[in-house]
Amino acid sequence: EGFLPYEVGTRQFRFYQIKFVVLNSAPNDFDFTLDKFRVSIEKTKTSFTNTSTFSNTVQFVDYTSANFGFPPTCTFQPINFGNAAVVLTVEVTKDHVAYKVFDIGADAIAPANGAISVALTATGI
Repeated sequence: EGFLPYEVGTRQFRFYQIKFVVLNSAPNDFDFTLDKFRVSIEKTKTSFTNTSTFSNTVQFVDYTSANFGFPPTCTFQPINFGNAAVVLTVEVTKDHVAYKVFDIGADAIAPANGAISVALTATGI
């Protein structure tokens, strides 16, 4: 087969480019395989934690300091709230997350009286 395994170690890369010169001997065919190869990337997991106060609007938490390469997995925990509540994510990107708190007992968005704190943990690479 002529290919040797290659490992780059633990680092993050931006991009790489492969150039193929293809002689199309079957111009009516539209599906073909040039080559098969496997690339694995290793990067240590990063964890970001934050506690914010919900204010009855879409709440944004910025975690650009964590330098995630991809959108992380976010877990939320409402604290200081007497009723059952669930945190709904509106948007998750590699730089920030947007969420709302829904009061299950009242069947509405949680009140903005400053009584609801939300603990966020974002984990990713």
